[in-house]
Amino acid sequence: MLDIDIKKKLKEQNFILNKDIFCSQNENEYTQNFGKQWKDFSKTQIDEFNNFSISKELLDGLVFNEYNNLRDKVILEVGCGSGRFTQYLSKIAKLLVTNDMSDAIFFNQYLSQPNVIGIKSDFNKIKKLNIKFDIIICRGVLQHTPNPYNSILSLYELCDINGSIYFDIYKKPKLKLISPKYLWRKILKNQSYENVHSFLEKYIDKFLYFRRKLNSILKVNLNYFWDYFFPIYDYKYQLPLNDKQLREWAILDTLDGLVTKYDIPLSKKEIQKFLEKKNIEINRFNGKYHSFKIIKK
Repeated sequence: MLDIDIKKKLKEQNFILNKDIFCSQNENEYTQNFGKQWKDFSKTQIDEFNNFSISKELLDGLVFNEYNNLRDKVILEVGCGSGRFTQYLSKIAKLLVTNDMSDAIFFNQYLSQPNVIGIKSDFNKIKKLNIKFDIIICRGVLQHTPNPYNSILSLYELCDINGSIYFDIYKKPKLKLISPKYLWRKILKNQSYENVHSFLEKYIDKFLYFRRKLNSILKVNLNYFWDYFFPIYDYKYQLPLNDKQLREWAILDTLDGLVTKYDIPLSKKEIQKFLEKKNIEINRFNGKYHSFKIIKK
């Protein structure tokens, strides 16, 4: 059986079994803060625990609602985190190999499913297993790797012939040099995750209150302007979240925006130009999610 074959190959490649997760050694590098994030917010974005379908709708957009293409397939999920998409992929996959380089995978809620194998490693190391996947899903990862172009090629190499790769990447802002998030990241580059998290826990309510109050008085959403004073992700009126959930998401995504080591957004044009040089065709594109589908030829 394929799951037994994969587990055998993982052991042969000296992956260590830890809490039923196959782990490569000494691999946190630039992903330590993600592990801390998902430990602190392990259930924040998971539909099952929050009475919403936000993650399901996001997954729908990422895979272009092509669930029949995913059903009963061998799927590789890259960047699984605490399981917001693993929840759904584990229900339709024949076998789901779910991967994360950070300790976030230890807080994934769905690794106990019989058709799921968890691997903690740089996903490039999975290539050493010489296993090809029918479907590869990579959401929220590529911009946080040292070289997104090389990472896209690695996804392509891991995919089987006629298989499908679904991925997204942060859309490159027109004025990245003066974008609030990137300016503040330079200011906070020497601050630890713990310091920024503590600061947000202490002041997030005041930030949200005054931003919303001023927007209401001025009758215009000026959040981009307020972000120059301090960038906060506020999803009020954007996502169906209650006040407690809005607070958690604000802290979680603000941390994600400020304390990551790499953040390399790319435009569709840049990705298309790169892939054309490699004779790789983009089969579908979703501008809303800045997501792509590639069928391996």
